[in-house]
Amino acid sequence: MNGEMVPAGPVFEGELVDDQPDVTQPPHADRVAGWWRRSRFVPAALKSQQALEYAAKEGLVWLARSPLRFVRATFRGLVVAVRGWRRWVRVHDYREAAEQSEKLADKFAEIRGLTLFRWKITGAVAAVSFVSLAILDLVYGHRVLWIAGVVGSAALAILGRQKDGNPGRKAALAGPRSLAWTMDPQILVDAFRDAKLIGKDESLRLVERAKHQGGGWAVTVDLPATRKAADVVKHREDLASALAVDEIQLSVERVRGNGGHAGRVAMWVADEDPYAKPPIRTPLLAVERWDAWRPVPFGTDARGRRITLPLVWTSLLIGALPRQGKTMAERLAAAGLILDPFVRLYVADFKNGKDWKAAEQVAHRFMAGDDAEHVLAFLDWLVELVADVQNRYRRMQDLDDVTCPESKVTPDMSRDQSLGMPITALIVDEVHIALEDRTP
Repeated sequence: MNGEMVPAGPVFEGELVDDQPDVTQPPHADRVAGWWRRSRFVPAALKSQQALEYAAKEGLVWLARSPLRFVRATFRGLVVAVRGWRRWVRVHDYREAAEQSEKLADKFAEIRGLTLFRWKITGAVAAVSFVSLAILDLVYGHRVLWIAGVVGSAALAILGRQKDGNPGRKAALAGPRSLAWTMDPQILVDAFRDAKLIGKDESLRLVERAKHQGGGWAVTVDLPATRKAADVVKHREDLASALAVDEIQLSVERVRGNGGHAGRVAMWVADEDPYAKPPIRTPLLAVERWDAWRPVPFGTDARGRRITLPLVWTSLLIGALPRQGKTMAERLAAAGLILDPFVRLYVADFKNGKDWKAAEQVAHRFMAGDDAEHVLAFLDWLVELVADVQNRYRRMQDLDDVTCPESKVTPDMSRDQSLGMPITALIVDEVHIALEDRTP
């Protein structure tokens, strides 16, 4: 290295090779199906078979009830037309203006003259229409009368349709209606008013059309400005009383996320008591083992939606009156831990019954009894568990960031027996016995 030339070794030419396997592209059919489900141009009724079936059923119901709705809308339109014509003939607007200005007596002659003139116009229009129809009927036959009847009834139906912002019957809810909704919309608005959730002059706005879902009817509404969904949730019993249903049948939730805001409420009214049905068997009965890192099926809510319970990083305290199923709920949550062979179980049964006897075969520590010696043994368990937690943190310092990121146990670490860091679960039944014990 003092300036002399040193012969170099052989020089090789090469190129970088990516050892990573090629990422397989999903089939073209799957990509098209994914685009179809996500596209905002595809109607929601065509994005799934369930939505298509529901849309087809609703369409059949709509067709079946269309004649009756047409007749009702035509009758309402006729009433609206007669009322409008009557106000026009009586010069209602001119009369009100004269009354407000306290000059009705001075304007009486003008009002009477204008009223007679409008009656003459009405008679002239009626006569011309009658004569025109008679002449057209003689020239073209009775089809003219049919055409006039269809056009006239269609116009009256459009005039009398129930839609916000149009003449006819005042709409209780703004927005689209659903033939499936069995409650009268006005009843829903009146219920909110009776429960003091909205003012007498305020109304609701329909966000999602009502549909039958999970043994009941679901609808989403927007409250008036400054009204909060949290107040509706808080006064659920008042709303149930106003709707004349049991509060168990009424579910009220605030809609969160991108599609929600502080004034949007999702309501669900059950057809019958949702908890009067036979118990639902847990899906864990059909499995041989379970991964404790997965949430365990814990039951269903009133709408039949599955409720899951995370097992890792979760502490659960169950309290209720006697014979209300506390131990059953605890066993249901512990089933996911018992079915995982990598979980270390500590089971303390201070009830000293047979509910946890089967867990003794797989538990790392098991105890059943309510004497002082059992309480002292349970205290030793707690000391052992605290020492294990402290020991784990010390050993995590020697592990690399790939194996142990952020000083937290990972699924791979919990299954690696050489590390000795399995998921450890402490299950205590009738814990109040240990808490009330005063043994020195």
